[in-house]
Amino acid sequence: MVKTYADPDHGALPMHAPFPKLSGTPGTVRTPAPMQGENTDEILAEIGLAAVQIATLRDKGIL
Repeated sequence: MVKTYADPDHGALPMHAPFPKLSGTPGTVRTPAPMQGENTDEILAEIGLAAVQIATLRDKGIL
């Protein structure tokens, strides 16, 4: 039920393993969760904002 996962800031951390454990489709943890704001630019670009619009939001302190 508990598995150890690598964390870039804290080293190895014991955490709950994926549940339920299914034989045909076992759950896995492929990557750690992103840091806060790590994917902001990519997400905003996906919804149609241009790089200059994202930079403007960042300059105004909105992001």
